[in-house]
Amino acid sequence: MQIWAKPNVRRLAPSYKTRKFSDEMKTDRLARLMESVERHSGKDEEGEPIPMHADVSMSASILSPGKSVTHELVAEGQRKVFLHVVMSGKTQPKTGGAKIKVGDVELGEGDGAFVTGAAGPGKIEVESVGEKAAEFLLFDMGQ
Repeated sequence: MQIWAKPNVRRLAPSYKTRKFSDEMKTDRLARLMESVERHSGKDEEGEPIPMHADVSMSASILSPGKSVTHELVAEGQRKVFLHVVMSGKTQPKTGGAKIKVGDVELGEGDGAFVTGAAGPGKIEVESVGEKAAEFLLFDMGQ
């Protein structure tokens, strides 16, 4: 998957980084995959998020049915939070499949949605409510 974000610094030299995050690192927990350099630990090793020159954090999870995870917003003030449920096949299942619930909204495989009114400090709870484990991405972005 390629993720593009507009940098918050001008005239940066182009860069590219890949890192592997195992399913074990994401199962029933949120794994931080990318993080703003302003919040990044500075460590450049496996298991650490990829640093970005943008006010974006990206996490991923493979959440078993009935399990939930809580995301703590990464900064104070208004935030844009977007969730995307990864499809397990080439087409969306007509019934069943993986599903997550955020607030009163359910998302199935291939669905994405913004969480409105997110503001830090604060939390967002994500629950797996489908028939099988739900793999999803969570983006926490500045305004």
